[in-house]
Amino acid sequence: MADVSVPEDVDRLVREATAAFGPVDIAVSNVGVRRRQAFEDITIDDWHDSLAVNLHSCFYLAHFTLPAMRERGWGRIVHISGYDGWTGHIDQRAHNVTAKAAMHGLTKAIAREYGVHGVTANTVAPGAIRTRRDPSQYSHIDVDEVRARIAVGSFGRPDDIAAACVYLSGESGSFVTGQVIHVNGGEFMF
Repeated sequence: MADVSVPEDVDRLVREATAAFGPVDIAVSNVGVRRRQAFEDITIDDWHDSLAVNLHSCFYLAHFTLPAMRERGWGRIVHISGYDGWTGHIDQRAHNVTAKAAMHGLTKAIAREYGVHGVTANTVAPGAIRTRRDPSQYSHIDVDEVRARIAVGSFGRPDDIAAACVYLSGESGSFVTGQVIHVNGGEFMF
């Protein structure tokens, strides 16, 4: 366990994982907070907290895993984002939209720099997935309206996201880097 918004915690997490399981070959950054706040209600602390969890944590995990991946000549970085960074479909999430868009920028920068070392970096952007959520942050959403926008007619499952990560994490994803896979059932098509 670690607070991924704290670099020292992520460093410890990676060191403990390496000691227990060997070198980290695959690092999946899957963490986030999605506060719904009007722009003028976002405090400076809210802004920093949101970016620390949603963006800085991705940098920290990559920072502490990439050197060993580069040395071994193989590795996979996967950032779990969300469609907020591409669609702007929900208002009052300026901090989340900013972090998710920047996360994919970080993904592309890592992909460009580390590709020659056998390391790929990609983003998975989940759409409407059936997960437990804080209902206070989603009271404005009409679930039936969202379902009607999804081309396949139903919400996704966490397994759908896991399958995208598995694809990117193996040899199957060796020629995919700097990309985003939108797992959203066709709700949004890019």
